[in-house]
Amino acid sequence: MKIRLFRIAGIAVALLISPAWASALVDKPMLVVQITADQLRGDLLERYRSVLTDGFARIENGGYWIRRGEVDHGLTLSFPGHATLATGMYPSHHGLTANEWWENQKGTWGEVDVSADDRFSMLDAPVRHGPSPHNMTATTLGEWVKASDPRSKSVALGTGNPIPVAYGGKQSDAVYWFDESSGKFTSSTYYSQTMTAWVSAFNASQLPKYEKQTWTLGVPPFAIGLANPDATPYENHGRFNTFPHFYALESVPQHGGSTITPYPRWFGRTPLKDEAGIIVRFKENMVFDAATGIHGSPYAAERLIPIIFYGMNIKPGSRDSGGRTVDVAPTLAAAAQIASPAGLDGVVLSNIVRSNSRREEIPMMREPQ
Repeated sequence: MKIRLFRIAGIAVALLISPAWASALVDKPMLVVQITADQLRGDLLERYRSVLTDGFARIENGGYWIRRGEVDHGLTLSFPGHATLATGMYPSHHGLTANEWWENQKGTWGEVDVSADDRFSMLDAPVRHGPSPHNMTATTLGEWVKASDPRSKSVALGTGNPIPVAYGGKQSDAVYWFDESSGKFTSSTYYSQTMTAWVSAFNASQLPKYEKQTWTLGVPPFAIGLANPDATPYENHGRFNTFPHFYALESVPQHGGSTITPYPRWFGRTPLKDEAGIIVRFKENMVFDAATGIHGSPYAAERLIPIIFYGMNIKPGSRDSGGRTVDVAPTLAAAAQIASPAGLDGVVLSNIVRSNSRREEIPMMREPQ
């Protein structure tokens, strides 16, 4: 059965999904979706539960919600955390152990992004190096999907630059992310030599609809009391830290500087780009996971996160703890009846997956050292 996998990294979770999967005649989903909201702290879903509707409410009420899931590796940075969610392996095994590291290139030591690869370039910007997953030493859920059926497709899409590389792995059909330098969704020549027509069309006709010059508060008045004060001294170093936010004002150089903040950079640091990034159509007969990501230290405030599974072959329910980010990919694979590699660091959360879901194993696929 042809399966499609969409990965969306670094966005708020908000989906409207038809419940028709519950009465479907097939027991294998046609679509697997993994959504990660980077730096959405774990307790916030409970804190704002009374005002969350539609997408969040649906998956919380109809899925299996682990309220205090755990990131049980010490470095809670973007690439290590996202790759663990995608591979079911710890950073020491999937290869992305940091966001950047120091390398000696042509006799000079310097800090290098773990996805940087000078063999490739950015689409529509050939003078800029394009990222690739060349440092990944483990396969992703998307690659397991493709191995299960050669007709299947795997796509990674995100607003975090270029985090979707960690989800796409080396065999993804397409990987796209929002690039603050160009103000467009783009990709690398590692994945394709030309931009897909629908992405180009989205950049030209749909993206401008979200490019507003003012970011206003969208929280309804009755819910404002749930949030922290609008103005806090630690936010943005105490500058431009209250609503509304105006590009015309916030782009002006500060402290005697002369550089004006380009609009794409300002836009890329607001939720407006996330609204654009979430415009993806999903089909019925599906299973998905929503996990909130974290960033930084190994302390509990950044390690404890909510993890929610929803869809075909997932039992509804909840518990306070007992799930790790490294368990997400193998559990999704089991629910989708996709073979997963042997020797994963993560395990299938069997009490979440319905018993009629079968799980097979395929040999561990790693790049030669």
